[in-house]
Amino acid sequence: MDREHDRVCQQLSAACFQAGVNFDVRRSKGDPFEVIPREAQFHDLVVTGHLSQQGPLGEQGLTAAETLALLSCGVQPLLVLRDAESEIRRVLLVTDGLLASAKAIRQFLSQNLFPAAEQRLLAIGATDEQAQELLREMAEYSRSRQLDCESGWLRGSLRRMLLPYAQKWQADLVVMGIPKGNSILRTLLPDPARLILQQTNMGLYLMA
Repeated sequence: MDREHDRVCQQLSAACFQAGVNFDVRRSKGDPFEVIPREAQFHDLVVTGHLSQQGPLGEQGLTAAETLALLSCGVQPLLVLRDAESEIRRVLLVTDGLLASAKAIRQFLSQNLFPAAEQRLLAIGATDEQAQELLREMAEYSRSRQLDCESGWLRGSLRRMLLPYAQKWQADLVVMGIPKGNSILRTLLPDPARLILQQTNMGLYLMA
């Protein structure tokens, strides 16, 4: 296990050095739901990975549900990347009326993480009127940030509409908010973010 950790640290260091990122490497042992939030409070972004296939760390990796649970520990914004070969070329920014979704889009645009990527705004509302109003508000904000991109809206629930739309558009990254808390309903009906991690190779940029 130590050899595998050393290999991962070397790969991370090489990638940061090649990208010109100022970095240091720390090795911590303990509960990830204690260690990661403690470190995250001093940073503007937390980047983690979630492999589409089982990785070399076996059962040591966080599950999709555990990865998303980091948000409830105050780890945000959270950028979840996928397989090493994946590139972020198409970014879908999703608003559904939740404060968290607006926060996620605003923060993502301000950080300008993937300036060369194609971006699209998607509003999902319970009615046509609600979806169109959400899209209008977010489009106005995006234009104020000098972002002129494609946009669209859907009537329905985020749980039912987002995944098929993101797959059809072939998004590499979905920017979205998720509601706080862990209700029984969310346990019985997995939220869209978890479905994306479990069923696709798309990355996520999340806030709660």
